[in-house]
Amino acid sequence: MDSSSFVNGALIDVAVRFLLPSSPFSIVSYLTAFTVFGFVIVARSKRKSGFWRKMFPTRIFRSRSTRLDVTLYILNFVFLGFVFSFITIGAGFWSGLTRGTLHLLFGSNPIMDIPVWAALLTTTLLELLLLELGYWFAHYVSHRVPAIWEFHKVHHSAEVMSPLTEGRQHPLDVLFFQNVVACSLGLGYGVMQFLFGTTKTFAIWQTNVFLLVFFLTVSHLRHSHVWLPFTGLAGKLIHSPAHHQIHHSTAVRDHNKNLGFSLSLWDWIFGTLRLPEKREQLRFGLDAGEGRFLTMRDSLAAPFARAAGHLR
Repeated sequence: MDSSSFVNGALIDVAVRFLLPSSPFSIVSYLTAFTVFGFVIVARSKRKSGFWRKMFPTRIFRSRSTRLDVTLYILNFVFLGFVFSFITIGAGFWSGLTRGTLHLLFGSNPIMDIPVWAALLTTTLLELLLLELGYWFAHYVSHRVPAIWEFHKVHHSAEVMSPLTEGRQHPLDVLFFQNVVACSLGLGYGVMQFLFGTTKTFAIWQTNVFLLVFFLTVSHLRHSHVWLPFTGLAGKLIHSPAHHQIHHSTAVRDHNKNLGFSLSLWDWIFGTLRLPEKREQLRFGLDAGEGRFLTMRDSLAAPFARAAGHLR
């Protein structure tokens, strides 16, 4: 690939990332998330004044922590987003490997004879569950393996939460998550192709419909100051903004809890779930001794040195 093709590809990738409604980073998804937030404020507020102050509090959006969020967001999702796709071992590779292995072991496909709608519904649910399982596993490892935690804790160093905190990640942390999720999805796609003869799902703009609903409603509120909990059975299945704010809490009881993305199911199954209760006052950031990430240089360079110390 020559330099001009690379640049053109990167520009197209950025345009798709921010303009396609089904993208988790699309302008549409941010607008719909803030619309949901606006309804929450109106429903809870006893006074009509102060709406914009509640939507965009100065202490959060003008903080030093949010400025670093913005910088890392631009680095990861504007400048490096296209590069990540080249370094990730895609789901297609793992799917082909799985399907080929199943062929060798069991011969021709034992395609299940079920109605098309049943196959589509099954693959749609399986895709969501496999994506969530891969995300949960990557997240669990990121918290449990000290050398990997050194990169992931850049994300947890945010002392206030805004929708742009999603981009406050070390590039190697992004790559780790992408590769694990791609592997989980690919293995599942191979099995689905073997069993059903298809990996097609109920999708809009090539995005799983369940995931698309999540992107267009509460996804960006996971990193925000709005307390929006899902409780009871819903809280055991769906990952609400309050779930994720608990995950970022510095309280000892919240460490390594609520590791899911859009679902809480795997947290419930593996014992890492803490359901949100009444409105909680949480403190975000890192514990003493974990270091502080105040600058771009701190965030990008320090994790290598600290991870090397763990490996030694």
